[in-house]
Amino acid sequence: MNAKTLLQDTTPAAVAAGDSAAQAARPSGVMRIDHFTCPVAHLSVFTERLAIIHGYLETLEGCLYSRVGVSHADGNATIVTVAVAEWRDREALVEAKAAVNRFYEKLGFDPAAFMAGHSIKGTFGTYDALTL
Repeated sequence: MNAKTLLQDTTPAAVAAGDSAAQAARPSGVMRIDHFTCPVAHLSVFTERLAIIHGYLETLEGCLYSRVGVSHADGNATIVTVAVAEWRDREALVEAKAAVNRFYEKLGFDPAAFMAGHSIKGTFGTYDALTL
């Protein structure tokens, strides 16, 4: 029997809303998926920042993988980027978030200000793998 793995939204809001699938038995792996839209004019500076954080994530304990995908939108005026990192378990993800915050502080980097200053919009989600 082949197992299929689907992404299931298991954010606290989904669980609190009574999403029965979100409450299903969860494998230990946890994915953080970030979706960005970035004007082409700011792509270079944005990808430089993505490269820094992508490289840092892969050094952290519990990071199973970190990948970035890109596509064009709006007649190529906007780039859509998805960053996916899978963590060994929720504890590893929580520790990674704290480590990333310390890393940003050390660099003097404010992600919200950076995104606002470059007209970059982002949505962020945490998902557990659902094995069927």
